[in-house]
Amino acid sequence: MKFLEQVAELFLSREKLGVLDREQDYLSKITFVFPNRRSGLFFKKYLSEKYNKPLLSPKIITISDLFGYLSNTKVADNLTLMYYLWKAWSKKWDESLDDFFYWGDILLSDFSDVDQYLVDAKQLFTNVDDLSTIKSDFSWMTSEQIDATEKIVGIKDFWKRVLNNNGSYGEEDYNQMFKQKWNSLFDVYSTFKNS
Repeated sequence: MKFLEQVAELFLSREKLGVLDREQDYLSKITFVFPNRRSGLFFKKYLSEKYNKPLLSPKIITISDLFGYLSNTKVADNLTLMYYLWKAWSKKWDESLDDFFYWGDILLSDFSDVDQYLVDAKQLFTNVDDLSTIKSDFSWMTSEQIDATEKIVGIKDFWKRVLNNNGSYGEEDYNQMFKQKWNSLFDVYSTFKNS
C-alpha cells in the first residue's frame, strides 16, 4: 500500500469511531500539508476511493502555500522569479529572455529544491560540476550507444538548447562553454537568491 493511501486510511479510521458522523464540521477543521499539489491530489483520490459516502474533503495545501500564509512576505509568482533569475544569469551570460526561458524554468525548479531541502548550494554545485565533467565526456561510448541515448534522452539536444549551441561551436568550444556554464551556477544561484 502506498504511503498516501495509508494516510487516507488512517484518517478515515476515525470514521469507524463515529467521529466523522458526529461532527459535521470535523473535516473543515483539518488541513493536510503536502510537499506539492500532486501528492495532495492523489491523497484526495485515495480518500474518495476509501470512503463510500459523499465526503467533504479536508483542506489540502502545499508547504509553500503554508509558508506564504504564515509569513509576512508575499510569495513571488513564477514569471517574476523567472525574470530575476534571468537578470542573475545575464550578469554572466548574454542571452535573451526567450532563449533563457526553457533552461530557466528547469533552473528555477532546481534552485527551489536547493532551498526547500536546505542543501549547501556551494557544495552541491561543486559536485554537479564534477558530475557534468564526467557526463560531458562521451568518448567511452560507441557511436551506436550515443545515438541510442540521444533517442531516449535527447542529451545533446538538451545541452545545445542550454548552451544555445546551434552548431556554431566546435566540439572543443562546446565542451568549454558547457564547463563554464556549470561553473557559474553557484554565482547565479547566489545572485538570484540575494535579489
